[in-house]
Amino acid sequence: MIWRFLASLVMRLVEPLVIYWKGRSDARREAERRDYENADAIRRRTERDLPDKLREYEGRGYRDNE
Repeated sequence: MIWRFLASLVMRLVEPLVIYWKGRSDARREAERRDYENADAIRRRTERDLPDKLREYEGRGYRDNE
């Protein structure tokens, strides 16, 4: 009878920790997903814009600034 009470007490104490850890891991997964999406957006933006930005300097020499 006492073992059942102790087991119940331990489960009630451990349950909030498990819920907390699960919430943290879900939040971490979501943050990682957003980071990958942001990195992909940055990569797409730079790959698309870079040739146009450099095209105006095409054919210029090292000292030709104007």
